[in-house]
Amino acid sequence: MSPVPPALSPHMQLVKVLRVLLALYFGKWIKRPRSDEDDDDASMLFDVTNHLADECFDYAGQMGVPESTLYAVVHPVLCDWDVITPDDAAAQLAVQLLADDLAEALPDLGAFLALHGDPDEGSDDEDDDEKEGEPGTCELCTRGPMRLSFHHLIPKKVHKKMFKRGLYSKEEMHTRGAMLCRQCHSAVHRFFDHETLAMQYATVADLLGAEEVQRWVAFQSKQKIRQRALR
Repeated sequence: MSPVPPALSPHMQLVKVLRVLLALYFGKWIKRPRSDEDDDDASMLFDVTNHLADECFDYAGQMGVPESTLYAVVHPVLCDWDVITPDDAAAQLAVQLLADDLAEALPDLGAFLALHGDPDEGSDDEDDDEKEGEPGTCELCTRGPMRLSFHHLIPKKVHKKMFKRGLYSKEEMHTRGAMLCRQCHSAVHRFFDHETLAMQYATVADLLGAEEVQRWVAFQSKQKIRQRALR
């Protein structure tokens, strides 16, 4: 019998939750390193998330920080580490969104990670097409021109289940999709699991009708496009 892995401490759970939220709202900065030259970024991410977790614990003296104070806890830490600048209005909105999500996650960190995935175990969008297509306009945040990737509105991991239920044809499941920027693509998969996407958000209009996506788009649509020059 395989040994049962030790349960994560509340602090480590909070660190992982913060990594998920930083990826969602400050994704470009905290990309997982892919080469040795990126090791400093990985180290900084570890330090920042641990610092944030310590601040949350120290401020409240226990798990659970009042929602009204979370912004005041998170914002100065991200400024101290030069993740954001104090006078950046767009960054302030992102911090507020992060703080709101963190307030909802704090009562049950394990449930949050079960829903959104462990950041050390890969992204939930692995079955989508990672290869970026031709430059265009993102169908969610409407920024462009920029490099986009194809999001299967009916995720491939649930194709077999959806086909057995008679909900979609094979052709429809393979061809129904949306061209999204990397940030919006990742956000969609952070918000919803595969089956929820297939059953409730199988069109762009459905996605745009979701409160989580509306909040995200309101923020992301104001962000500058930070990609290599398009050829």
